[in-house]
Amino acid sequence: MTPIQALFLKCHPVIHITAKCISETDDYPPEIPGHITKFLEVHITRVEFPDLNADFVPPGFNINARGALYLEREGRHHWMKNQLDINVNLALPPLLAWVPEDVLLNILQSVRITLLA
Repeated sequence: MTPIQALFLKCHPVIHITAKCISETDDYPPEIPGHITKFLEVHITRVEFPDLNADFVPPGFNINARGALYLEREGRHHWMKNQLDINVNLALPPLLAWVPEDVLLNILQSVRITLLA
């Protein structure tokens, strides 16, 4: 994954993903159309930051993501569609208590834009 840089720290996160191919229509989530023959379900199970010192890793950091990839066909055209739901929980470490809240929000916003760009 591309490195994340916030403040003066740079790290390469390690993301553990499980993927499962589902072709039984009984197991389809409601957002997947019924005419799709199979789809790939993905789930982020764990995120690690091996480059960071333990003091800089937020103790309450958690990413939970679930999604699906499937092929939508319309005549001769094919489109790869996806559905992705990401939840990020973050409790900042006491070390960052001196940073004003609006500065932290701007930093988190820039990290989010970098990751989703």
